[in-house]
Amino acid sequence: MSDNPTLVAIDLGAESCRVSLLRWDHGQPNIEVVHRFPNSATDRGEGLRWDIQNICAGVEHGLRACAALVPNGIAAVGVDGWAVDYVRLNDQGQPREDPYCYRDERTAGAEREVNALISVERLYELTGIQHLRINTLYQLYADGFEGMDQRVAWTNLPEFILSFLGGRRVAEYTNATHTELVALNGRNWCDEIFEASRLQRSAAPPIVPAGTDLGNLSGSLSSLPAFRKTRLIAPACHDTASAIAGIPAEGDDWAFISSGTWSLIGVVLDVPCVSELARRLNFSNEGGIGGKTYFLKNVNGMWLLRQCIEQWGKEGESWTVPQLIEACTSLVKPETLIDVDDPELLLPGDMPARIRDRLGRVGPARSDAAKAPAMANVIFHSLASRYADVVRDLSKITGKRLKKIYIVGGGSKNSFLNG
Repeated sequence: MSDNPTLVAIDLGAESCRVSLLRWDHGQPNIEVVHRFPNSATDRGEGLRWDIQNICAGVEHGLRACAALVPNGIAAVGVDGWAVDYVRLNDQGQPREDPYCYRDERTAGAEREVNALISVERLYELTGIQHLRINTLYQLYADGFEGMDQRVAWTNLPEFILSFLGGRRVAEYTNATHTELVALNGRNWCDEIFEASRLQRSAAPPIVPAGTDLGNLSGSLSSLPAFRKTRLIAPACHDTASAIAGIPAEGDDWAFISSGTWSLIGVVLDVPCVSELARRLNFSNEGGIGGKTYFLKNVNGMWLLRQCIEQWGKEGESWTVPQLIEACTSLVKPETLIDVDDPELLLPGDMPARIRDRLGRVGPARSDAAKAPAMANVIFHSLASRYADVVRDLSKITGKRLKKIYIVGGGSKNSFLNG
């Protein structure tokens, strides 16, 4: 591979997916989003699921557009995306069905059953991962409710796209840690958890480090001149791990916020932290680049506002995020905030009604509470307050004196929230 290779990065998002092209101009990198397409989970009577054919078609469209721009050759393609969701595969390596979205309520029952087989405390001791019912562990167990044979192979979504393009089936380490099935210090699947939860380790793909070459891009795309020698690379397949790897920070006095559908707030450690305080405050030790640990907490994020915007649209009121940010600049700080991590606020549905209900529980009703700018103001200030609490907890647990916060992800453009 040359010193200045032409590369394609595919970023799978829970609201939109992007195919970006990196080219070089007089030694300087130039990144262009060549194709962006919407993505959402829907319930068509079989649970909340992702349209995997739509995702694959959007990826292929974007790659063909990239090939048209660089017919002389693309060196490599990498894929990252959100964590915890996966695809069950048939014997030909194709999806057996549309994959479930982690927000599907089926995991509530799975969480109870799994934690009766292996305690939350033991899981944390083994993995160091934040307890969340959306974790892959509970999703895989929930498959059994519908009669899914646990021996059926699976792979997480970003790695599935790499295999769809011709790569071998793997689990990249940073992404695998989010399953709550990886041993804390062994960098491999944890046999005790598989056995206790009655899952089949044979169904899990082999874990590989970030940067692993998975082979040549193949299939119909490989007939295009741009893709005749293209390699498929597993980067840090968890989108936050890739984003943190790109932070130009030095020293030991900084934290990060990966701001998007979710907000992931944390610091980079040399070794995992599984102290009693870390467990009690439910912090996560997730795989990072270069042997590092990303010690963080998952917090609800812009999902809250996106769900509100969707509901307002159904009611005939059209808003965009930039419009709401602008409207909030003239509002005062709300007297009443919400707990953004309330479990009911993690589920799809009529989010404005849920937020109004919670505001009514903790303070006097406001005449403007139903107005979109006022509700957006509550969401932004509640998120900022939660971020501050988590950063304080980070300092308390790790002993770090944090002086800087780097914000990455789509939410980094929200000057009102970040100010």
